[in-house]
Amino acid sequence: RKESLGRIKTLSSNFPEVSLFQTIPGMGILTAAQFSAYLQTPDRFATKSHLFGYGRLAVVDRSSAGTPIGRRRLSRRGLGVLKAATRRVFDSSLRKNKGKNTVAQYYFQLLARLNNHVHARLTTQRRILELVWTMWKRKEAFDPDRFLKNLQRV
Repeated sequence: RKESLGRIKTLSSNFPEVSLFQTIPGMGILTAAQFSAYLQTPDRFATKSHLFGYGRLAVVDRSSAGTPIGRRRLSRRGLGVLKAATRRVFDSSLRKNKGKNTVAQYYFQLLARLNNHVHARLTTQRRILELVWTMWKRKEAFDPDRFLKNLQRV
């Protein structure tokens, strides 16, 4: 295990986005390397909705002639690995510093507004995935103010 971690550290030093992703609260080197490997390039996705679909975090509904069939659910297409990675970042951010960081603050504010922990968690996971994507596109470090700024529109 130590040998594998050493290899990951050595190989990820060739990818500047991995160290950039580690500035997000709750994200370690393994998860950052996983995001880099599975997303490959930020230019791969035209919109964040395409990114959410790829990460199994898109909400889909079925309809026929404009009439909804069934209920809305999460897409089963895409990579579950990315969904699991966002969940790891979410869980570790709640544990880190007893939840006193930006990601946890975002979640708790959403939870107070939505009053549904599943919807608040999934929205936070989408925000984490979007954050990774935009940080990589702009080559910018984590900005807590920007992360919380869009909370009003959710």
